[in-house]
Amino acid sequence: MRGKMASKTNGEANTALQDKESIIQAEAAEGDATMSGPRPMVEDEVDMDCAHMNFDNTIFSFTRIMWLSNPTKHLAALVADWPCRAVLTEFVKTCSVVFEGHFEFFVQSEVLRNTPAGDKEKVSKAMHRVMEHNQLFYCTNNEIVVGEMGKTNMDPIHAEIELKAQQSLYFLAQDMFPRFLNSRFGLALVKQLRAREIAGEKLPISTAALDKNSNSSQFWLEMFKTVSESVSIGMVVADMNVPGCPLAYINEGFKTVTGYGKENIGRNSKFLQGEETEGYMVEEIMHALQQHEPLCCKLHNHKADGRKFQNLLCLHPIFGKEGEYLYQIGMQVELHAHPGMTAQIIEMERVLRLLPSCITGDSGDDIQRIMPVDYTGDGNLPPRVLDMSAIPSAGAGAGGMPGGMMAMPGMPPSGAGAPATADQEVGDQIKSEITVGGKKNKTHYGKKFGKKHKSAMLDFTKSLWMQDAAASLKNVLKSEVAQKQMLAFLGTEYGDAQLEFFLEAQKMADLTGKEQEDSALKVYTQFVAAQGSGIGAQDRTKGTQELWDKCNKEAADTVDGASAVTLVNDEAEKTLNMLAFDAFPRFLKSKYCQAVMDDIKKKSGGDSSALEGALSSAGSNMPQDADDWLNMFISSAESFPACIVISDMTIPGAPMVYINGEFTKTTGYTKEEAVGRNCRFLQGPETEPESIAVIRNTLSKGQDCHVKLTNYRKNGEKFQNLLSMKPVFDGDNIYRYVIGVQFEILEDKGLKKRLVQLDKLLRLLPSRLNLKSKASAQARGALAAKTTGEANTMIAAKEQILSAGEQREEKEAAASGARPKQKFKKKKKAAGGAAQADNYDGTIFAFTKIMWLQDAVNTLRSMLMDQAGFMSFDAFLKQCGSQLSQTHLRFWVEAQQILMCQGPQQVQAARQLHMRMWKNSLFYCTTNEIVIGNINRTAWPPLIQEMGRWQELSLYFLALDCFTRYMESPQSREFVTALQLREANGEQLPVKTVSVGLDPDSPSYWMDMLKVMSETLRIGLVVSDMFVPGCPLAYLNEGFTAQTGYGKENIGRNSKFLQGPMTEGYMVEEIVESLRHADPLFCKLQNHKPDGTVYQQCLCLTPVFNVDGEYKYQIGCQVDYDPSNPETPMFIMELERVVRNLPQTLTGETPKAMPTRTQELEDFLASITAGGTGAGPGGLTATPPSGSAPSGGGQPRPGASWTPA
Repeated sequence: MRGKMASKTNGEANTALQDKESIIQAEAAEGDATMSGPRPMVEDEVDMDCAHMNFDNTIFSFTRIMWLSNPTKHLAALVADWPCRAVLTEFVKTCSVVFEGHFEFFVQSEVLRNTPAGDKEKVSKAMHRVMEHNQLFYCTNNEIVVGEMGKTNMDPIHAEIELKAQQSLYFLAQDMFPRFLNSRFGLALVKQLRAREIAGEKLPISTAALDKNSNSSQFWLEMFKTVSESVSIGMVVADMNVPGCPLAYINEGFKTVTGYGKENIGRNSKFLQGEETEGYMVEEIMHALQQHEPLCCKLHNHKADGRKFQNLLCLHPIFGKEGEYLYQIGMQVELHAHPGMTAQIIEMERVLRLLPSCITGDSGDDIQRIMPVDYTGDGNLPPRVLDMSAIPSAGAGAGGMPGGMMAMPGMPPSGAGAPATADQEVGDQIKSEITVGGKKNKTHYGKKFGKKHKSAMLDFTKSLWMQDAAASLKNVLKSEVAQKQMLAFLGTEYGDAQLEFFLEAQKMADLTGKEQEDSALKVYTQFVAAQGSGIGAQDRTKGTQELWDKCNKEAADTVDGASAVTLVNDEAEKTLNMLAFDAFPRFLKSKYCQAVMDDIKKKSGGDSSALEGALSSAGSNMPQDADDWLNMFISSAESFPACIVISDMTIPGAPMVYINGEFTKTTGYTKEEAVGRNCRFLQGPETEPESIAVIRNTLSKGQDCHVKLTNYRKNGEKFQNLLSMKPVFDGDNIYRYVIGVQFEILEDKGLKKRLVQLDKLLRLLPSRLNLKSKASAQARGALAAKTTGEANTMIAAKEQILSAGEQREEKEAAASGARPKQKFKKKKKAAGGAAQADNYDGTIFAFTKIMWLQDAVNTLRSMLMDQAGFMSFDAFLKQCGSQLSQTHLRFWVEAQQILMCQGPQQVQAARQLHMRMWKNSLFYCTTNEIVIGNINRTAWPPLIQEMGRWQELSLYFLALDCFTRYMESPQSREFVTALQLREANGEQLPVKTVSVGLDPDSPSYWMDMLKVMSETLRIGLVVSDMFVPGCPLAYLNEGFTAQTGYGKENIGRNSKFLQGPMTEGYMVEEIVESLRHADPLFCKLQNHKPDGTVYQQCLCLTPVFNVDGEYKYQIGCQVDYDPSNPETPMFIMELERVVRNLPQTLTGETPKAMPTRTQELEDFLASITAGGTGAGPGGLTATPPSGSAPSGGGQPRPGASWTPA
């Protein structure tokens, strides 16, 4: 009966082939009736028992081809289905925050688009009120003043959202979607979708197997028909088990290419041949068909109207489970020079590459070539680690107080992890549980406390000293010379010292009776009960000023003479003790003390040994440096009647290193819970943004700060806090500490008295110490961002400065007999005992990958000029490419051989290479036509010139499609590693890695490589060193200058110079929050160029850790999000590619938290493949929860809703 389906000898179509299934069934029934059993199979006949075959891999492969033929349409359909959207949401989290942001934006736009017209404006305004992680702002050029939302015309806003949503969808469809389908997420989703189809669900998207009978012997062919109609190239399939190999199907693309339609199903495809069809090419095709081999070639065929055309033909054989030859797929493209030629070749390559060679898709070749094995769709890219709780995160925000103060790449600053010291290593053992507002280990905003937040308690030694210091100071101050010199000294350290008060109190003490009482009343009124206004008056909030104004308007407390004497004496004693403790020891070692000593000697006639001995004894106990001063200050601060916190500004992130007992009473937090963190954890939803702005602005300039703001206790209770912050500089003008005094505002009769006491205390705090810092602190301080906003050029020598400081401190410690603290981790020891260098292979590959993909065409050109490079790329194409890409590679190499010759040698090379009549890529990849018999009389120069043009097209195709995939394969990693070794051996190579010429033993090795890579980019890239106070820019590339207008003269500055009047405060807060928690971020905000021009900046932050999880660098990538620039979409795609490929660790090794992350992904994938349909590690839900927001995060703050009330 197979003869019934054979191609007819007269060339007509055999329509019986279209009813193959019925003919086979009838043949089987006839055999049963006549032979009392099934008819025996004849030789070469194939019987497919599809009912017992697993077609999952083929369904996935066919579906993948079908979806990628129109990725925009199919991605939109997947988003419309809740379970599919949930899988996509999990996938984008593994790749980059850019994918994640644009995907969330498109989801949000779909929510708006599907909202009923009557509710649309209300829902839209509710969505736009979300002021954190709101992609509706980040992915559009819309600007809305939140306070004026009520009177905003939303129509143009919605039009912009619709426009940008389509752009985001296109970007995701072209860039993200292919990666998704090349990942295990894509495989799991297709399998899940197929299971839902079998269950009878009506879905917005389908697989290639929808409505097809999987038990039919024609199951594969029916799926092929569906897939072939989704592509634009010509596709036919011949049944190799039917005599004459008639065409079993022809798609519409074939008709477009040839003019022949489906009426030719059942014919042998030789109807395409004509007078000018090359006989030797027909022989080559027949040989491939007979040998069951794939083939790529070009021959002359004829269209239905008789016109000749050059047919680029690819053959792809299909085998059965047992290796039997079942089908032959043919793909056709008309080869001629036109703008869409490359796109057609890329489409043909994609279809060929993704087509299984076995009907079930489970042959060894199919599994290796087609089936996904990784999470990201990139064999060299591990999934992003999202939960950094296993990695010590930034312990505090910059500034050491609420809100921080330092800016980061393009924005405000954040905290950073400090180098581990011996004290901190002890504190790392603390594992206390922290609860805020009923949320265990979370802030009011739901942010987890990092490990650093809970374990950075510093154990300071507290010692009382100078038992007679107060008596000595009191004795000294009896001298007018001493009074004068002490006042001069205090003027260098304190903004408003209280020595004048003490001296007046001393005068009063020498009086008696009513005269003393009258003097006491005068002193009390002038000093003790004097109205104050706190510190930091230069930039305070309205509420802060109103508080002082209200108290100062109240009548002063009245006291009698006797009470005044007592109050003045008490206050004088406090002042004396404070001066004796803090200022007096340093005064004794200052130049001002020498005049006092000279005066004492003069008055005593040279016999001043007793007093000199007392003073020398007192001075010997003085702090030797700023760190000692801090230890001694702490011993006094415990008794202060206000909350005292101290932050060390030379530790990156400026965490609190001390809190007193009053702080724990007021806030409810223990020292273990608070030290090592930034006071920002006291903030909550109702903390005033204006106050935070004042804190950041004043402290960034090293100025006093004094604000009233709403804070929260540990139990979630709100309280009003009057916060005063005093910057303290050391003897080298290094910004060392910030002393914070927090005062709970209780509206009662004692408020004014407490405010006056606060004012007195603040004026006793120093602003400058005549003491140097330890060498390591000096080194960090020397690198810090300057409070003036100027560039700190010393950042260029960071490693040398830090190393010198460490060595100097070790020498000083050795000289004094002390054991220095271990500040820097030593390198691991190799087996032989030598120091083992870090392995940067991962980073070298990642940076090289970014650099090469930035100019893929020229990189591939150079790589193919290297023998090892060619062999690596060729091996990749043989394993993961198709005959088409392999043919184009051979063509490029042979064409290059010709083009590298000159004069007669070039013609000779061209003639020799063109003489081959089989498998000659020089014919297949160009439109050149050469008659072999006339080859010696051929005019070669124009043919060689035309060949050169097609060679560039082949290179462009290979670079655009194949080279990108090559850089995601193991072959590329192996080649880059081998290339690096060859560079280290001094070879001069045509293609280079990012590390060529750099010293791998240099402490700046990572930074040096980053600089090389960044200068190949068109987007802006800056990097800030999170180990340097103030997080100054350690480098910025030329792309940053092109995008922002600011050049390399700004290296060493904090990048807040980009901010201006139009920069959104709430965006600054969001960036600070991400920086503090070492979270990556994608956002958009308004910044300012040097000429004052306001522009919308698309910003990505990428934190970089060492392998142990210490927060080392912050990379900021920027794009001017200019809607009038046609290159902006390309910049966004470049931004995403760079961010996606940046390693999370310095060496490129996987973070220690990776096992936890991969287990989460495995649990999620298991929940899908096990039949769940769910939205996270616990399984997906088939329908979204009622009133839920679009997936991807960005939940509204309290009071905001995405559904109309």
